[in-house]
Amino acid sequence: MFKFSDIEEAFFFVIGAPQGMHTAILCKDTGQIRYRSLAGDLDEIGEEEIDWGAGIEIPHRNELDLGQNLVFEFVESFLPNDYERVRQIFRKRSSKTFTPPMR
Repeated sequence: MFKFSDIEEAFFFVIGAPQGMHTAILCKDTGQIRYRSLAGDLDEIGEEEIDWGAGIEIPHRNELDLGQNLVFEFVESFLPNDYERVRQIFRKRSSKTFTPPMR
């Protein structure tokens, strides 16, 4: 079926270029991963070949929304007593223009 190392390799392929330049599709039925790069001659994804219902596009890291808002949502949900302390940690690390969300 699927191997984590194959999915990880596809993820690193996708994030190895600006968003939209590299694409990787995981076929849920076969576990096969197909690649496309707009930066080169790699195109294993023929539009007519892909059953998009059976495929999962490997996301670029920018699509995952793993920024500071996720941290504050997590802290607010699971560590509400530590919210102010976490805000202080991010305030020290970030630029003066970032203001964490208020509770």
